[in-house]
Amino acid sequence: NLSLIAFAGGFLTVGHNLADVTKVANPYAVSAVAFVFAVGSVLLTLGLSRLRNFSSNTIVLAGIAIGAVWTAGTTLLQFFATDVGISAAVVWSFGDLGRATMKQVYILLAVVGAGAIAFWILSWRYNAMLAGDPVAKSLGVNVTLLRIASLLIASLITAACVSFLGVIGFVGIICPHVVKKIWGSNHVVAIPATVLTGSLLLLVADTISRTVGSGTALPVGAITSLLGAPFFLAMLLTAKERR
Repeated sequence: NLSLIAFAGGFLTVGHNLADVTKVANPYAVSAVAFVFAVGSVLLTLGLSRLRNFSSNTIVLAGIAIGAVWTAGTTLLQFFATDVGISAAVVWSFGDLGRATMKQVYILLAVVGAGAIAFWILSWRYNAMLAGDPVAKSLGVNVTLLRIASLLIASLITAACVSFLGVIGFVGIICPHVVKKIWGSNHVVAIPATVLTGSLLLLVADTISRTVGSGTALPVGAITSLLGAPFFLAMLLTAKERR
């Protein structure tokens, strides 16, 4: 669920800002604090959603409520932070592929690779859920457990990437829809295709960010947002027309 991952990113921002405000010097410690806060956000949302049997609406509403709290927390942390702390938090929120060291790249490769493999192994279960929960259950799929596991895996991947690279938006919205339009809804094909499409989009955005500015690399997160916002609006308008 993209909404839950987005609100996990909000909690990730709180954790990162908290580490900056408290002057944690070790970059891995800063990322670790942000990572723990992000995972905690997901677990809290899932705990609240459990009251309504993990329905999609409950997850989204719980995420919205928790996201509002994290936004308030981020604002308060930045209000009490020093100028240096505010600057560090703002720069981190831009998103930059060049920020990660090679050691961090290896960590991301392991986390993202393991998560992608896990999703691909579960792909037949996702295909079964396309026919509806009753059909998936009749085929032996534990729908509730699958949703929880999928959210946790996606959250771990998101937390690891954002904690090292900063916030880079819209990649997770654009690529799955493009892949679905081209290759269909078969998750056996769609999952690896989405990984490759996302990598390509991010490389293109990073290349644009480094060539457009006169001697200055623009935030890659701003480029992906500029590319993604029109696509998102077009997707909404198309969905409205179909109704």
